[in-house]
Amino acid sequence: MHLIQDLEISRSILPFFDFTNTELSRKRLLQFFSEAPSSLEEVLERQAIIKSFIRNWSVLERFNYQNIDFREAFEYCTYLSNKKITKSSNSFSKRLFLLLQNKTIKQKKSKLIQLVLLFDHLSSRFFNSINSSLFPPSFQEELKAFYLFVEQADIQGVSAIVKQNRFTNRQALRFEETLLRLEPRLLHKAWEALFTFEAHFSIAKGVLKYGFAFPHFQEGVFTITEFYHPLLKHPVKNSLSLTEVENMVLLTGPNMSGKSTLLKAIGLCVYLAHLGLAVPAAAFTLPFYSLLSININSKDDLMSGYSHFMHELMALKAAVQHAAHGSSCFVVFDEIFKGTDADDAQEILQETIDGLKPHQNSLFFFSTHLQNLKNHLEVQAPEIKKCHISCTLQDNKATFNYRLAEGWSEVKIGKLLFAQTGLRELLRK
Repeated sequence: MHLIQDLEISRSILPFFDFTNTELSRKRLLQFFSEAPSSLEEVLERQAIIKSFIRNWSVLERFNYQNIDFREAFEYCTYLSNKKITKSSNSFSKRLFLLLQNKTIKQKKSKLIQLVLLFDHLSSRFFNSINSSLFPPSFQEELKAFYLFVEQADIQGVSAIVKQNRFTNRQALRFEETLLRLEPRLLHKAWEALFTFEAHFSIAKGVLKYGFAFPHFQEGVFTITEFYHPLLKHPVKNSLSLTEVENMVLLTGPNMSGKSTLLKAIGLCVYLAHLGLAVPAAAFTLPFYSLLSININSKDDLMSGYSHFMHELMALKAAVQHAAHGSSCFVVFDEIFKGTDADDAQEILQETIDGLKPHQNSLFFFSTHLQNLKNHLEVQAPEIKKCHISCTLQDNKATFNYRLAEGWSEVKIGKLLFAQTGLRELLRK
């Protein structure tokens, strides 16, 4: 199971893909973002589905329907699913007599009309107009229930009668009987197919609107070009390329330089890639990882009794255990071991770095403020790529450009910020 809570998917990325019309389609979309496939084959199939929607975009660009029509139709179908078919020979005439006397006949007829017109609109304008052969066979199978319901309920024929204003109370009752005699779960499956269809449409629209790029998967390669965090209004785009032997990235830089944001951005790209989605980058090639562990906002947990530091240790232990069993892991820790004193932190980080070097099929990102670490032999190894976020100091003023660069950061601005806040002057009074 991936550890990705710190990416805050619902807040930080879902809005870029959410163009759904209803809460049930939105729920299906959220489910999509919450359940990453367990194999590369499944990831590539998801990619293929989204790309098929994009290839059908000339038809799907205006995909839409009225939420109020959906609510009325779905409410009626919920009522219908609880009804039982009366099997007596004169059930129809009895029910017709009772129904004609019922003051609610107009309401029921109205909802039936909305159901018919909604499915006719969706089938004629979109489902029947797309090139369904572009979709993978598994997705074609998922949509089959929608087409089958439209055919067996004769939606097109009933819709023609409705549009000619010839849909009588008697015909409404007969149509309800038709629906009741369908395969018990066919109508439910048709709705499910619609929600699935709309969730994928919504994702495809987000990909096109924001110009995200589909990643490529290749073992032993990690190269990402012009990646960024989409929540930023004016993001600085960065690029990173690792050699075949580099399986660790040590990221340094002063406070406020953008280390956490950069780690979130790259973690987000990796997770979206593993969902089968396009990513906020110009291009991305990466291996498939069986475990993703993103640790950026770890906090004390009063319920479990774990401190921030213990949370880090347990998350790191889980990742190392996976890697030790041959699994490929993508792991991110922001300011690792900051929950303990500096001497301890440096010593155990050195030990961690040395122990992770053999796990060549995994990739570890660590940001740190431990400046003395750069003088130790462990960080000079070819498995480690040292990067920093650029920042310049001039006339006691820090300038952040948020650019990722190679090497170790030499800039320290803690004392400067301490003075600029007025704390030094305040404390000397």
